[in-house]
Amino acid sequence: MKNFRSLSYFDFITFQGLTSVWGVMLGVFLCLIIGSLMINLSANRFPAGIIILPVFAFGLFMFFSGGNYNMYTRGRELVQRAATKKLTHTVITNIKVQVRNYVRFKTNRRREFPTFSQTLYDFSRADICITPTALILMGHGSNGFFNRAYTAPIILVWKELAPPFPSPNIGRIINVIPNNDKKQILIIKDAHVTKPITLVFDWDDRLGNWVTKRLLGDF
Repeated sequence: MKNFRSLSYFDFITFQGLTSVWGVMLGVFLCLIIGSLMINLSANRFPAGIIILPVFAFGLFMFFSGGNYNMYTRGRELVQRAATKKLTHTVITNIKVQVRNYVRFKTNRRREFPTFSQTLYDFSRADICITPTALILMGHGSNGFFNRAYTAPIILVWKELAPPFPSPNIGRIINVIPNNDKKQILIIKDAHVTKPITLVFDWDDRLGNWVTKRLLGDF
């Protein structure tokens, strides 16, 4: 897909959407600026805080926006890598997914300082690139900062099969649960998480056909 996640950084800044957290932060910064201005003017001092605070706020916004955009483009890069390796692939966009048995910061094993590239199953929708032996899961949803927050892509491989290319974010599909409510339910085992995760996708024939072929051993 040539147009998959093709936004430039500056277009992405407006596309990601801002939550009310930024409004609250802006109000706090305005109060601090006004307070600094009043205190410094009353003491006949130059209000240096008026310069420092906006620069800090802008830097904070650019830092989080840059991390979000990095995860957005990483998904595009993996799809392009699948095309470069001439893997048969199909991309499903914006499919609804429920993540069960997962609580961020509680079920993750990793204890190091959080980074944008950590393996996280904290999303409500996903783009999926279907390859012969794996699914590239690219989650997104709203978080505390953006209405469209993107997580690091996760390569979901079928049981003990090798991933199509190296990645620090790999999960294994260990089971499939039959469902009559037009849902596709996959059980995932991930080394970064303490217990298996259940992913419940809205039905899509392309995903359903892939799972059926895997169950039949048709690779």
